Amino acid sequence: MTSLRSLWQCFKDRKRTMLYGRDKTIHRTGHLDIETDREGRVVSVWFRCMPLPFELTSVDWRRATEMRAMYEKRAAHRLVAVELFRDEESDAAE
Repeated sequence: MTSLRSLWQCFKDRKRTMLYGRDKTIHRTGHLDIETDREGRVVSVWFRCMPLPFELTSVDWRRATEMRAMYEKRAAHRLVAVELFRDEESDAAE
């Protein structure tokens, strides 16, 4: 597992990071779009036109209830950008 210190060093290397969003995209949405198949399984997560990595986690009914309540309150935050980091494994795949 990557230590927090080494992860911070990676983000300081601007050649491998990209800020996606702000006023540099044609869309101005402030949320993530989550696509599911007909059975309700998540198949992709997007911010504007950028596909994002995701990990699907099943939760128990208590956590699900808490999260539904949180979203019903509609937090006063919206996304304006995401910072993406290209790791060495991605570089080798290209």
